[in-house]
Amino acid sequence: MPVQPKEEPSPNTACQLPRTKRRFRFREYTVTPDTAPEAEPRVYAMQCGVCSKSGPTSTDAEKAHGWVAAHLHSQPGHLTYSEHVTLPYRAIPGRWL
Repeated sequence: MPVQPKEEPSPNTACQLPRTKRRFRFREYTVTPDTAPEAEPRVYAMQCGVCSKSGPTSTDAEKAHGWVAAHLHSQPGHLTYSEHVTLPYRAIPGRWL
């Protein structure tokens, strides 16, 4: 007895999923410096503009700036520096749109 090929399902009847309603809501946010007591601390570091070496990071800006004097003493020609400050921020949820 010959075997009949199976019929391929038509695209209209194949796997019809029930339609679900979806609702997307958007919300406003305000991004602001995090001043909460449990927030991460501000971190400071100085970097030489000539050789790109960086001093140690510190939560005290004066300690970070102190590295410049030591580096300048060992490298008198290195006269340009950059300060890198890491400041924690927080996103505060606002009204729903």
